Amino acid sequence: MKDRRYKLTKACEDSFRQILQRPSKDGEIQAHHVASFQAHMRHIVDVMYPSQYFTGEVLSFGSDDGNQLGLCTDPEAEKEDEYVPSLIPPQNLPSYNVKAIAAGGSSSFALTYDGTVYSWGVNDEGQLGRGDIPSEQLHTIGKVPLDDTIIQVSAGNTHTLFLDMDGTVFVAGQYYTQEYGKWMDRNTLQELEQAQKEGKPNLLPYQLTTFSQKVIKVAAGNNFSAALLEDGCTLVTWGLAMDGQLARSRSGGAPPVDAPKDGQQHRSFDYEKPMLGEYKNVFDDKKKTNVQVFETKNDMVFKNFLTPKAVDWEDSLNRTVRRHIVDFACGDRHLLVVARDDGSFETRVYSAGFNVGGQLGQGDLEPCHFLSPIRFLDKKRICKVATGLHHSLALNMLGDNVWAWGNSNNSSLGLGPEDAPRPVPTPQLVSFPKSIQGERIVDISAGDSTNFVITDKYNIYSWGFNVNGQAGINSDVMDIVERPRKFDPMETVQRRYNPEATKGWVLQVAAGGQHTLLLVKRFK
Repeated sequence: MKDRRYKLTKACEDSFRQILQRPSKDGEIQAHHVASFQAHMRHIVDVMYPSQYFTGEVLSFGSDDGNQLGLCTDPEAEKEDEYVPSLIPPQNLPSYNVKAIAAGGSSSFALTYDGTVYSWGVNDEGQLGRGDIPSEQLHTIGKVPLDDTIIQVSAGNTHTLFLDMDGTVFVAGQYYTQEYGKWMDRNTLQELEQAQKEGKPNLLPYQLTTFSQKVIKVAAGNNFSAALLEDGCTLVTWGLAMDGQLARSRSGGAPPVDAPKDGQQHRSFDYEKPMLGEYKNVFDDKKKTNVQVFETKNDMVFKNFLTPKAVDWEDSLNRTVRRHIVDFACGDRHLLVVARDDGSFETRVYSAGFNVGGQLGQGDLEPCHFLSPIRFLDKKRICKVATGLHHSLALNMLGDNVWAWGNSNNSSLGLGPEDAPRPVPTPQLVSFPKSIQGERIVDISAGDSTNFVITDKYNIYSWGFNVNGQAGINSDVMDIVERPRKFDPMETVQRRYNPEATKGWVLQVAAGGQHTLLLVKRFK
């Protein structure tokens, strides 16, 4: 772990020196290059290979209807409707060296510095990766049976991705849709057919071997996943996703369903029934006639959905330069990507997928089945994105601006009381209180309708849906946090657990469906 962090930080240091030694007539351009490498350090090196100094303990708050907070010490005790920020008891999570956290719909994960993964919460589709957990043990936190080489965990709604330092991906759980049933990841069609017959999810982490290169980063959405390959330019997607969020309907041969405007391409494709199976004539005894019944086909599902394939870009047909991926995020049914073209430090944000709330940020409410640029964010130097249920966030490299767009229900965009629930298809600048002056925002996170930012002073702000207290503020005070609001998660921790630990840093935040996890470092 230390060796890999050293190699990455040494490479960044060498790049810094090259930039600073290079003559530049434009100081702004040079500063932009430096900011780009600083963002790379924050969001790649420090995330995957953090210093042991930046490890800590886990706080949880919000809804605990599925034991996703990890606070239960007595399964017979009556649960509260909501929980304020609370330290997970050491008898539940026996580690003070957690380096990363992840929150799914109703599941939670902690990754320790030594590569051990702990999971807790809802396990109805096997997403915890701990096997078939007996009902009397569902309230417990347990180890995921993986080698101690895991460097990243990403949690979706009913599936979870685990990435190890050798570039190998493991998956637990399965994909579920009401119309097409349950499907799980498999490496071959034969394995998929057998799994469908057995009808069991991946209760234990299953190794995926269908990538053409090693994987260096993963993200899990609702029913789909994305992975960045070792070359840093190839982004692949897979999963049971039919609304364009896989961003490869065009290259997959799906029939277009929209009429493109002059000089433009088809944006929407029928990536559903034509790609899932076929209609068959079946005799209906009651009607005494043949009727058409749709039937999914394993080979089509495996080929078109469950096999990782490279995404399409708007300019894929005529692009001549390599595109480097800076960041990406999977939402409920949409995908965001930050990328820069070879030879340029200027980043662009791209989006694809479902767009009923305007979460693609392209100025309309139409779906898009390939990655199309959010032109409003051009020249904004975006380095990180986050995705919620039907909304999106973006952070710039200097850490002084956050943009939000999409469905503004429950104040998920943080635009204030004047913002009636409506789609906002163009990115809007989020306004923060004066207390943030002098601080830089270094991280963003989005849950279903709740959002967080962390500053370089380790302070945290939240806004959005708070009915279960998932924004870190007692819902008796406000069940909707209309604008970003600073809160102190250490206040209740000091009072309940350790009065001597009067200070604490918020290192990371992971927003789930109706609950939130914080990684904090406490000290006197």
